[in-house]
Amino acid sequence: MERPLTPAEQRLMKTAVSWRRSRFQSLPRRIFQATGLIIGTLWLLTLLAMHFSSQKMPWWIITLFWIVVGGAIALWTYIPEKRKLAADLAKFEKAVTQCKAIVVQVRSDRVVEFEEVEDEGACYAFQLQDGRIRFVDGQDYYAAARFPNTDFSLVHILGEDGELLECQITKHGQKLKPVRTITANVKSNLKVPWHLEIIEGNVDDLERLLS
Repeated sequence: MERPLTPAEQRLMKTAVSWRRSRFQSLPRRIFQATGLIIGTLWLLTLLAMHFSSQKMPWWIITLFWIVVGGAIALWTYIPEKRKLAADLAKFEKAVTQCKAIVVQVRSDRVVEFEEVEDEGACYAFQLQDGRIRFVDGQDYYAAARFPNTDFSLVHILGEDGELLECQITKHGQKLKPVRTITANVKSNLKVPWHLEIIEGNVDDLERLLS
């Protein structure tokens, strides 16, 4: 379901835009500081090494060398980083202008939890009321005070090209305790559907359905 952003979601996106704009504007200063620290240290070490060396070199040649090297490194770092930050900022500014969210609502009274394999995130299979199962997985869905929930919405704020920029979980129901947990060893042998994918069936038959 598509709907306009709520005032709270608009504030969230504007905060995200402000943070990205601040990082974009401070990029020259941050690169100058980082490069200056590294090059300054190398310049000082070079002067010290030359001081104790039998082969002397004028300090201004050493200084000029490290200024040129530092400038090249700073420019090499600045150009791609500026492009990346500018593109990211433009995506969020466009999302604020569009002011749209895609909402997926899940209502369920039974859920099966999968143990996490490596760092892939939490994974749940929610039994829907129409005899189907919806899968929810990812780093944003670890168990919390009110999640899993009997009635919740996933609010997706997308960029112009459909890229997910922000996702919020809005909980309307009660905390839902999993009826059982499928171990990581068993899960590794199952074909678990992608996030938000729906299949026909009952959560009692998950191992058979996903085998």
